[in-house]
Amino acid sequence: MIPAIRCIPHETTAEAHGPCKVNKIQNEDFLAFLFRHRTVCWRAMQILADLNRELLLNARRVALSGSVAGNVAKLLLDWEATVSDNNGKKHFNMLLTHREIAEIVGATRETVTRALASFRQKGWISVHGASVEILQREKLKHISI
Repeated sequence: MIPAIRCIPHETTAEAHGPCKVNKIQNEDFLAFLFRHRTVCWRAMQILADLNRELLLNARRVALSGSVAGNVAKLLLDWEATVSDNNGKKHFNMLLTHREIAEIVGATRETVTRALASFRQKGWISVHGASVEILQREKLKHISI
């Protein structure tokens, strides 16, 4: 969508994890479709705004925090903010590997692993498989500033 709107060649690729059918749409046809259908155009703008916000949050996370632990804490808090409350608890699945988290926060995988282990040992988070629950939100907020 972004390359079509900006009239530039594609910047990324996609990989299917199963059978799929793909149709190619010419940029001009896509833009004409957006002009004809306001609700679709509005949704496309919302998606672009969300992508922009996520990029800004990632840049801020890397640039403003003084420590890797602070960056990891901020990332966990951001993820928690996207899930709904379930009986007073907010669980979310950590879908990224420690290496991928390290790339986001500008650190090594080992440093991210140590930060998460420290949060668990201090009782700030609970981890069961990929499911994470923040137990001491204020502690994480304090170090993420």
